[in-house]
Amino acid sequence: SEGRNYPRGLYNLTPHLGWTEAGFGTSDNPAGEFVAPKAFGGFFSPFPTGKNFYLASAVLLDKKHWPALKNEPWKLRKYSKIPDDEKNFNLYLCDYDGNMELLFAGKHNILYAQPLRKRTPPRAIPSAVEPLGDKKGAEAPAGVLYSANVYENSGIPHGMGKYLRVIEHCALTYNDGTRNSCRQGIAAYLAFNPQLKRGFKPYELLGVYSPQEKHVGKRLNGWLSGETTMSILLDESHKIILGEAQIEDDGSVCVEIPAMKAVYFQILDKDRKVLQTMRSSTHVMSGENRGCLGCHATKFKTAPRMMPAKALRRPPQKLSKPFGNATFGFNRHIQPILDKHCVSCHTQGKNKLDLSSRKIPQDGVFSAGYLNLVLGYEKGTDGNLAFPKPLAGAIMPYAVYKSLDDDTPVSESSIAPMQVLSYASPLIKHLERGHKNVKLSQKEIDFIKAWIDLNCPFYGLEDVLETPDIDEVSFFKGNFKAYWGLSYAPKMRSAPQVDRAFRQDKFKTQSDRPLLRDQK
Repeated sequence: SEGRNYPRGLYNLTPHLGWTEAGFGTSDNPAGEFVAPKAFGGFFSPFPTGKNFYLASAVLLDKKHWPALKNEPWKLRKYSKIPDDEKNFNLYLCDYDGNMELLFAGKHNILYAQPLRKRTPPRAIPSAVEPLGDKKGAEAPAGVLYSANVYENSGIPHGMGKYLRVIEHCALTYNDGTRNSCRQGIAAYLAFNPQLKRGFKPYELLGVYSPQEKHVGKRLNGWLSGETTMSILLDESHKIILGEAQIEDDGSVCVEIPAMKAVYFQILDKDRKVLQTMRSSTHVMSGENRGCLGCHATKFKTAPRMMPAKALRRPPQKLSKPFGNATFGFNRHIQPILDKHCVSCHTQGKNKLDLSSRKIPQDGVFSAGYLNLVLGYEKGTDGNLAFPKPLAGAIMPYAVYKSLDDDTPVSESSIAPMQVLSYASPLIKHLERGHKNVKLSQKEIDFIKAWIDLNCPFYGLEDVLETPDIDEVSFFKGNFKAYWGLSYAPKMRSAPQVDRAFRQDKFKTQSDRPLLRDQK
């Protein structure tokens, strides 16, 4: 009744301590008289046992820290974690009036307690998962994913979704040895916005454009640093569109997908524009059947009433593959389209929207066409990076979008459908309206849509693996502190390609693999 998130929806039972994840908040909501005694300096693993009671592990605060309770309470943040010395965590029964009764104290920390009661063991269901086979001569293993109604709790109008797209998050085995994506991103921003060089601080690049704000205000960088650069936005993974399957008119879908791959799903309309995208990932084991309630079913809804599903009346669909087996890369898939149709007019000196392959900075990673499409192209004159709305329509890290779950959404909220990516892309809308005498083929438009829907990657796996391996002599003589202690240098071009859908050694099952202690 008071909200689902911070600050009104969370009562702080320990207001004298900071939140474990974030320290003291800006608008903490103390629970009035219902607080734990200040003599305790840390709490761990609470477990509710009823409406008004809960178990918790707690540690008494050493007397030498008592003055901080009054004068410097922020110094107590570390006591939200397990201390390395001094006192142990003991087990208490607590209530919401702040009463705490000691249940057990021992020589070691008492953590993760929960009540147990005698019960009949449930029926053991034999596993239907097929053991991994050897890759040589074996069929690629697969499982089945189904949904009785993709519209359930999704916010998508019934009948609007026509296709389910399956995308793989590729597992990486390479590394360039420098962890340089953050540095490359900053270099691109400084070259793109030279007014920042005076008085610039790297941490100022953490804000992002918010589509919820009428006034754009500051438009700063939102990339997340990772390993080798993949994008100006997120170095999450390279992506392969494994294929698409049709959604039945009742909203059901049943499709065979490759096993042992991290995958996520998108709902497409009749024009193959994304209505909603999954923001996490899942997988199937070989021979496994998995189902879900609906696209972005919220945690505040119950499971729907079971109904017969058309998709389950026939064998699972096979995925169609409109984009082949390669990961998406801007220079391989999108820049050739721009060169063919756009660059003759949209280039430096002719048009403020430069869509050429010119590097920014000159020795940098990203191109003018990529940065202008993803970030927007009009530089602010007041030094605050005031851009117009980005053209591609990518999901920006840390940005706040309209949500179905929260009245006041935050950056972690689920994004409501039809708010981002190709469905809301200004670039796609511009191409659909027509631009002078430019005529793109349907295949070219589909590739641009798909690139946007993968959240605008710059480098694909194939692009990165063209990079030569690191010189091992130079690597071990260099000042690579992040890799001190490695027995071998990271690999790029010769990085091993591991197909996790097949057995990697001679052991057929986990129980066949000998324990280390048995090998001594």
